[in-house]
Amino acid sequence: GATGTEEGEEEFGDGPPEADPLADKYIPLITSERGREVWEILRSHYGIEASFPTSQLLVTSKSCSNVSFVSRHVAELVAAFPSLRLISAGVRLFVRSSNVIAAQALPSGEQPAPAKTRIAGLPGAQILAAHMTKHVFHVAVEVLLQMLKSEDGYVRSTQLVEWGVPTLFDEIGTFQDFVFVLGCKNTGATPIYIPTYKGHHTVKLLLKKRQLTSLARGLEFSIYQQKEKN
Repeated sequence: GATGTEEGEEEFGDGPPEADPLADKYIPLITSERGREVWEILRSHYGIEASFPTSQLLVTSKSCSNVSFVSRHVAELVAAFPSLRLISAGVRLFVRSSNVIAAQALPSGEQPAPAKTRIAGLPGAQILAAHMTKHVFHVAVEVLLQMLKSEDGYVRSTQLVEWGVPTLFDEIGTFQDFVFVLGCKNTGATPIYIPTYKGHHTVKLLLKKRQLTSLARGLEFSIYQQKEKN
């Protein structure tokens, strides 16, 4: 597999949201005109369903590019007490990125804020992807296992095509993120959503090394169990 990052690509990670030292406080995303504009860009780009609970999305008042998802009770507290200051809130769904361009989805080609945003990581993808109708692709267990075992989650695009995922590259532009869905269709099994990123010549799973390792081990065990049953 490919190693390291390509020119122009960034390092990825996830985890709990960090406090923004420039921020005044967390506010509901949809309470400001800018926040509503940002959400419309993200909703259109990822095909997010209207049923998604937007009232549970928070941003810092100085930036609408880092979007967090909180429980309904926390969202109600923030809405009821505008002076409430949170150091950190919920699960990060979107983060600002130097390369992933959500604004490409706009026919006008304008660059609204945030012009560059990506799905934050594994925890955020589990919340968000179930509501996405675009940029979501089912992947075979064997293919994902190969990707998990590749160095740092990088695989060359040509290799992925050889594994049988060719249409992906017709639908997703360079420097954009998407979600691989690991889960058997129509079986009732709980799917796992893997945030992924497409560069010039490689595709990268947006996972930390420990996540790559633990998911690979879990998949191998599941495959072993299935073989034993058969």
